[in-house]
Parts: sequence; C-alpha cells; structure tokens
Amino acid sequence: MNQVSSYSKQKGAALFVSLMLLLVITLISVSALRTSHLELKMAGNQESSLSSFMSAQALADAIVATPANVPVIGNPGFTICTAKEAGCNRNTISFANGLFASDLSKGSLGAVVTRGEEIPIPRSLSTSVEKFGGVQYTIQASFDRSVDNLGRTQVVEGMLVLIPRN
Repeated sequence: MNQVSSYSKQKGAALFVSLMLLLVITLISVSALRTSHLELKMAGNQESSLSSFMSAQALADAIVATPANVPVIGNPGFTICTAKEAGCNRNTISFANGLFASDLSKGSLGAVVTRGEEIPIPRSLSTSVEKFGGVQYTIQASFDRSVDNLGRTQVVEGMLVLIPRN
C-alpha cells in the first residue's frame, strides 16, 4: 500500500519530463531541417553560378576560335556583336552548326568584340614580324538567365591579332 501512495504523489512528473525531452528533440530536428534546406539552396546557387560562367566562357572561346567574328577592318572602337546587342557597328557574330543558336535567339547569351588601338609588336633581328602590326581586341561575353534563377555572368578577355602592314 505504501508503494501505491508514492506513485500517486508524483502527479505526472514522468509525463512532464517526457514532453520536455520530446520538445528538445523536435527543436533540434527543425533546426537541422532548416540548415539542410539552406545548404541545398547554397549548392543550387553555386551550380547556377558555375554554369553561367561556363556558358559565357564557352561563347568567348568560340568567338576567338572563329576568325570571321574578329573585325580586322575598321578603326579603334569598331564593334561587332551578336544579333540582340544594341549600339554596334555590325551585328554579325555567328557560329557554325547552330552553336549557341537557342541561347542567342532567347537573348540569354550575348557578345561584343571591340577593336582597340594598334600596338607595337616586339621585334628581333632577322624576322618578318616588322611586316605586321598588332591590334588588341576586347571580347565581352555575357550570360543572363537571372529571370529563370540560372545566374548572370560576364566574361571579358583580351586578344592580340597580327595584321599585315601596308
């Protein structure tokens, strides 16, 4: 009988302790869930950033690899651009086999190639380099699909082209 009376004196203490432990475990679980959700968003942002950079870099590399996209004509400041760019002397940057066609038509990829000043080429004895001049070019390639949460990046590269002197 004495044992029964000691149980009745507790008046739900075990229930209270159990509920507190359950509350602590729930708070820890919610915190871990929020942390993993934040880390997932950060990983997605990093992936979008790298993808947009690689797209812009691929466009710049394709321009360098296609001699027709580098304007050897014109004065310093002469620009040649992709179709949707404004304020250019020509909008004739194009690529073989429809490369970048869908992104260029959507306007998510764009490029501007600007002719710079003629610069002297280092010369050495007994070379034909004196018959050439050097022209510097700036290639700006951009990728913008921020509307779709896929990132926005601009890559700027310099290039030196040898051109024959008159």
